[in-house]
Amino acid sequence: TTIVFGLLLGLSDKFSSRVKSLDQFTWRSALIVGCAQAIALIPGTSRSGITITAALALGFDRIAAARFSFLLSIPVIVLSGSYKGMQLLQLATVPWFDILLGTVLSGVTAYFCIHLFITWVNRIGMLPFVVYRMILGAILIAVLLNVSKVSSRVYLVAVLQQLHGPRLPTQTILSLDGSLLNLGRDWRPLAAT
Repeated sequence: TTIVFGLLLGLSDKFSSRVKSLDQFTWRSALIVGCAQAIALIPGTSRSGITITAALALGFDRIAAARFSFLLSIPVIVLSGSYKGMQLLQLATVPWFDILLGTVLSGVTAYFCIHLFITWVNRIGMLPFVVYRMILGAILIAVLLNVSKVSSRVYLVAVLQQLHGPRLPTQTILSLDGSLLNLGRDWRPLAAT
């Protein structure tokens, strides 16, 4: 999926008419791009990448596609932050100052990163991101093809930790050799079933 969606981004960037601006987004366009965002539930799919791809395919220019993609992330960020905030209210002690400071700093950093990204995309296009996804996809394929040299569980957990950090949204997955892996705090492999 990493390679496929990277190629789709490259094709959308190369063959799109790129004549529409952000103020030309209609309810239909927004719905199509929003539905494309749901494709990001597929592992290896970038949420911003797939929404930018969809917007480019609809004829929007690079800046409009990138801005709408970032605007589309706001409800997700606010809702997930609110959900976590509700969970924190149930705890006895919460470091609210640290959370507020982290939120403000991440917001300021995100603003500058988005500004830099949009400037960069306007100047050089999507090719660097397409190349990045091709290289990442090739690395993932190479890792998966070499799993016979080392336990597939060790490789799979290492790859997942690199891609998603120490915690994943799912708690249990099926590894390549058919055994179940517990993806909780300690990443212990469970007994093969």
